[in-house]
Amino acid sequence: MMRHPPLRPPIVTLCAAALCAAAWLSPSAALAGAWLQQPRHCYGKLWDRAMFGSKAYSAEGLRDLQDVPSYQDHLLNIYAECGVHPWVTALIAVAPAGYASAGDRDTFYIGPLSAGARIGLLREGQVRLAVSARYGYSPAVGDEVLSTSTFTTDDGRTVQAVYQPAVENHFGELQVELGLGFSLGRAPAFFTASLGSRLNSAAGVDHLLLAATQIGATFFEQLVIDLHFGLHEPFFQAVELTNTSGAGQTRFLGFGMTFSWWFIDALAVFFNFDGVLYAKSNAATPAFTLGLETRLAL
Repeated sequence: MMRHPPLRPPIVTLCAAALCAAAWLSPSAALAGAWLQQPRHCYGKLWDRAMFGSKAYSAEGLRDLQDVPSYQDHLLNIYAECGVHPWVTALIAVAPAGYASAGDRDTFYIGPLSAGARIGLLREGQVRLAVSARYGYSPAVGDEVLSTSTFTTDDGRTVQAVYQPAVENHFGELQVELGLGFSLGRAPAFFTASLGSRLNSAAGVDHLLLAATQIGATFFEQLVIDLHFGLHEPFFQAVELTNTSGAGQTRFLGFGMTFSWWFIDALAVFFNFDGVLYAKSNAATPAFTLGLETRLAL
């Protein structure tokens, strides 16, 4: 979902974390640039997000690590954006197939599905400003609890941790996005920042403050490297349940890097890894992403 300024058309991956509305520590926290696609021009990417581990950040503390049953989680993601007007770009992000296992159980699930638009407010020059809005739905497919474990807190309480890969949820999101294009020597570079909120319908899943920033550059006209950070902060409700998958109620400040190589003008391969500076109710393991990017004119 990461985007370049017009100095270099390719768009690079984010976090996100956050991209989709679930809270996996993957390119699934939603970082996005303020640049628009030209009418009838599109950008798309396809990738797998993978996690493997046996530790969780509990709901008890920002870096309270606990042992849990071993887990692995893969999620196929598709993202696309197309220019439909000089100041409007349509957005779609879907996670149509996932596989998770924890302990001795496994399941297939469906991740978040969303669509929206980015509207340009400043569309010329090196500084860009836009607003984006989207609606999404996370279905109940594969929402069973795969594992349950208990741990004891420092004050002697016994607390439960689960692995539930999906939580049914309707959500709406609104963000303000800033973009800046500049140069690092001969390398075209970019900086983006976004701030917004997400409203969730699921019981026990709070509305969220979302913030993100990213800086990157293009080297040798083909290699794009970026560093990104994303904040996922509940507004009102405390994080009470430890769900190792990060689906549902969670809290984190994430960071990551993306390496994207455009080996031909219309196609790139990219690799991404993401982690956290702090977290509650989430996987305590890096998330890795491998995928393809493309750009085309219709």
